[in-house]
Amino acid sequence: MYGSLEEFSAAATAAKPRYERAGLPRLDQAFSPEGLNVAWCVYHAAALASRQDDDRGLIIGRLADPERQGAVIDQRVKDNFRTMNEATKDSGQGAVLDSPNWTFLVNDAWVLGGLHLGAPFYLASPRSVVNIYDLDRRHLTVFGRELCALTSFGYAFESPWPQLGEVAAYQGGPHCESADFAQLQDHAYRLEQDGRWNVLVDQRT
Repeated sequence: MYGSLEEFSAAATAAKPRYERAGLPRLDQAFSPEGLNVAWCVYHAAALASRQDDDRGLIIGRLADPERQGAVIDQRVKDNFRTMNEATKDSGQGAVLDSPNWTFLVNDAWVLGGLHLGAPFYLASPRSVVNIYDLDRRHLTVFGRELCALTSFGYAFESPWPQLGEVAAYQGGPHCESADFAQLQDHAYRLEQDGRWNVLVDQRT
C-alpha cells in the first residue's frame, strides 16, 4: 500500500520510462504534479472502497461504444454500482472508475488500489479477443491491461454464478501487496511483445 502522495508519486515517476517505451498517450499530463495527484486520489478512493466490504469489489470491462456489441460498462452499470473518481477519495463509494481526468496512469492506480487489498474484480465484459486486444493498433485494450495486472499478481477467474459473468478473485499469497506501477507496465508490455496476450482470452467466447 502507498501511504502518502509522496510515496505514491515516487513509485509512479520511477515507472515513467516504461510507459514511454510503450508509447502510451498523454504522459505529460499523467506525470505532471496535477496528474499524479489525480492518480493518487483515485488510488485512495479504490482502496477505501475495497475496504468497505470483502465481497463488493470493483468492476472492470469495456466502455460502451456505438460500434461495440455485447456486455459493456454503460450508464446502467454506472447507475447500479455507482462511480468513483478523484472526487470520491474519502467517501469509499462506487465500484466503477469514471474520471474526467482519466489517463493510463490513473487507470493503473485504480487497479492497484483494489489489488493491494486483494479485492474481487467483477468482469462486466467477456474475455473475448476483441475486448482484450486491439488488432489494428497491436496493443492491449484498457480492459486487457486490467486483466493482465490481475493475473500477474495472484488472481484467477471464477464463475460462481455463470449467468452473472466472471469474477477475478485473489487466490492468496503475498503477490498482490508487492504490485507496483513498474511491474504492471512490464507485464503488459511483455504480453504485447511476445504475443501471449491470448492467454487472457476465455476460449468459450
